[in-house]
Amino acid sequence: HTCLVLTGEQGRFKTTWLDRLCPQSLQSYLFTGKIDPQNKDVLTLIAEYLFINIDDQLKALNKRDENELKNLITTPAVKYRRPYDVYIEEYSHLASFMASVNGNDFLTDPTGSRRFLPFEVISIDMESVKAVNMDNVFSEILWLYEHEFCYWFDDAGIEELHAGSCRFHVQTIEYELLIQGFEKTGNGR
Repeated sequence: HTCLVLTGEQGRFKTTWLDRLCPQSLQSYLFTGKIDPQNKDVLTLIAEYLFINIDDQLKALNKRDENELKNLITTPAVKYRRPYDVYIEEYSHLASFMASVNGNDFLTDPTGSRRFLPFEVISIDMESVKAVNMDNVFSEILWLYEHEFCYWFDDAGIEELHAGSCRFHVQTIEYELLIQGFEKTGNGR
């Protein structure tokens, strides 16, 4: 229910690093590119792929697409009709979402963005990345899962996520004007 997001300057290997999270033997189950959250083709990606790497698109989403993407990230299953099939069927949500963004300001929801887990990239050592055996990483992930590791955020984790992600929020002109025109009172209210 979370989309890992790497932010930072262009040319820092953010997309490449995310793509390398998918083991070489499973590269055919990796989608990297732009998606249309309103198009039913994304439902096929969710049901049939392991990773959906949204490449430099999060800043360009309109409000409707942003809300639809949030729903797609958290939905447990998708319903659609495959080409040439007669009936609509339900498929489990398999894909994990990840994304890269040039710059840091991409979060627009003032009420919180618990679905996005942003990290700013300063640099990536690609030689070290290439040395990681992702099959071993996934073996460890499976072991943690089988031993009931808590992989979701509890309420305290969500609060920590909100606090840490505030620097990734887009500052609207309305917010800037509000900050300039008002100040907190002495009693903290």
